[in-house]
Amino acid sequence: MAEFNASSGKAALILQAIAHAADSADADCGDIQKSSNWLILIEAAANHAHYLLTGANLVEVNDGA
Repeated sequence: MAEFNASSGKAALILQAIAHAADSADADCGDIQKSSNWLILIEAAANHAHYLLTGANLVEVNDGA
């Protein structure tokens, strides 16, 4: 198994994108479908940024795995 190599630079870019997506989601808050799509994207991006920083998926962390 390859050793985990954290990538804070990529995670920082993803976190910036999450902030932009959150602003866009806020602008679309009157449209439930658009807001739902933004939240799915934000959740996936947050999970990937967490993985890049820690090597663990948020689902595993939340489940206690």
